Amino acid sequence: MLVELVQDHSRLILIDQGFQDFGQFEAAVDDWNLDFILLSKGGFDANLHYSAINNCVLGKATFHCRLEQRGEAPKGMRTFVVPASDRVSYHWRRRHITGSTLQLFPKNGELFSVSGKNFSCYIISFPERHFQEAAKSVGYVLQGAKCEKAFVWEEKESDVLNLRNWCSLYQQGFIDKNDTLLQMLISSFAFSEKVDKQAHN
Repeated sequence: MLVELVQDHSRLILIDQGFQDFGQFEAAVDDWNLDFILLSKGGFDANLHYSAINNCVLGKATFHCRLEQRGEAPKGMRTFVVPASDRVSYHWRRRHITGSTLQLFPKNGELFSVSGKNFSCYIISFPERHFQEAAKSVGYVLQGAKCEKAFVWEEKESDVLNLRNWCSLYQQGFIDKNDTLLQMLISSFAFSEKVDKQAHN
C-alpha cells in the first residue's frame, strides 16, 4: 500500500496530529501494522506525522511516555531511523539506541522496541528500487542476504545533526526532492566504521 502511495503523490500528508488519549492513538495507527502497549502510568502524550512525498514515506514520532512497539517494516521498502533529539534513549533488537545511533530496518522484517519518555525519531522509507539505485550512485553495491538484515551504527554528532536538519526541512515541505537525503543515509550506512556490527536478528 505505501509503495503505491509514494508513487502516486508528490506530497500527501497521511497524519499530522497530537494525542493525549491512548485509545485515539491506537485507532489512528490501526491500519499500519503497528501495535503499541502503554508501559507507564499517568497521561499519554504523543505527536505523530507521516507524509508520502515523491517516492518516500517520511514520519516523525515523538512519545513522552514509555511504550512497547511492535510491527512490520513496510513491504517493498527499506526504512532508516534518524534520532530527532540528542536525548533519545531506547532499546531495539537488544541494542541501546541513543541520539547518535542510526538504524536500518530489516527487509520486510518484524520490528520490536521499548521506548522511554524521550522517544523522538524520524522514520524514512524508500522503495527497494530507489534504495538500490541510490547505493550505486554513491559507489556502494548492495548484495547478499547480509544487506537485507537489521543494522545499527554510531554516527558523528555533526553528521546526525545534518541528517536531522534535512529530515525537518523535508517534513515541512521546504525540500521536495529526496535523492540527497537517501544518498546521505546510504553513505553513512555504507562507509561507517561500525557498519558491520549487525543488530541481533
